[in-house]
Amino acid sequence: MTDTAPGLPRLGTTLFSLTLEQRKPGRDLRTLIGEVAARDLGPGLEMVAFQSLRGWPRPDDAAAREVRGIIDDSGLTPACLAINLDLGLYPGRLLSDDEACDYVAVQLRAAAALGFPAVRVGIESGPPILSRLLPLA
Repeated sequence: MTDTAPGLPRLGTTLFSLTLEQRKPGRDLRTLIGEVAARDLGPGLEMVAFQSLRGWPRPDDAAAREVRGIIDDSGLTPACLAINLDLGLYPGRLLSDDEACDYVAVQLRAAAALGFPAVRVGIESGPPILSRLLPLA
């Protein structure tokens, strides 16, 4: 894997850019990550959790080990996991700040279990929620 020159941002690929490839028959996470590595499109790897990971936002231990193994086997490096806060998770009402914090916290813990050192989350996770999650981050 070609690494980025010292002092420059680490290059990588987001699996989101391969959405159409992911939808083709016979494609799975291992195949997609393997293609990114084979094309030397790393070393960084970003994924969108809800798009790429079954059982998200609560993958079990076996699923987390499997994903870590796939990434390790590829030679790529987990760079960032895109998570989300669906404020309209329940019909007829928005999540409270406490519920929103809990929902994002579950995803932060899962991202760490998968080996991702960073997450990105949409603007709906504003300062009141993010500031409460700083100790966990």
